[in-house]
Amino acid sequence: ARLRSVILGAMKLLAPAYGYPSQSRSLWDGLLDCADLLGHVIINPGSGPGVVRDPVWNDQIGALGDRGVSMLGYLDLGYSRKPVDVLVAEASTWERWYGILDFFLDCAPSSDLPRTARVVDDLRMSARAGTLVANAGTAVVPAVAAHFDAVVEHEGLPHHEAHAAVALSPAEERDLGQLSSLVIPGRSWIVYGADKDAALSTLRRARAQGVDQIWITDLEGGNPYRDLPSYWPWLLGALAEESDAGLLGA
Repeated sequence: ARLRSVILGAMKLLAPAYGYPSQSRSLWDGLLDCADLLGHVIINPGSGPGVVRDPVWNDQIGALGDRGVSMLGYLDLGYSRKPVDVLVAEASTWERWYGILDFFLDCAPSSDLPRTARVVDDLRMSARAGTLVANAGTAVVPAVAAHFDAVVEHEGLPHHEAHAAVALSPAEERDLGQLSSLVIPGRSWIVYGADKDAALSTLRRARAQGVDQIWITDLEGGNPYRDLPSYWPWLLGALAEESDAGLLGA
């Protein structure tokens, strides 16, 4: 199923929750309390499923599942460097240990179509993967994006310009023209280091550009996803506003 919101403007949160559950309770409790605003929560025990099944993570995943929250297991594609059989094995471990079949594919290539097609086909056939959300950290060539259910078009500091599409070569333009059944996937942004003013402008821009899922935080450093942003209650209120009124209005 595609990730396009049924109601226009119903933007959801894509939460990269990278704090260990027993040490980051404010993060996990906050997410549990706003289940209706969550699109997906990214689960990441150790740049993947980790080396052993962790009962702490298992309990947290169960709590999210009880609230009806959709979760993505973290997989690192290594910008086309990671062997496909390793990725398939990690995906199978996610299912075996935590029952997760949907994945967040970090460090995804933005323009490597042959590699992308192979990775996606192998994950879907060999590991029974469901929803696949790819994060290249930047805009992705449309023919590559079409293999995924959603793409993260930007991960980083607040983007002050419009998100431009990847420039295509003449050959890529020709190939794209032949994809008559191309499906446009869901669109997501992940933004860190954004104060409240930057967060508001980012939300407005994201809504205007049709972004489906978003994460915005003022945290920075090696892991800006270790906790909730300092303006968490405000952010939830902004997302809950109607698209034509309140904080997100023109």
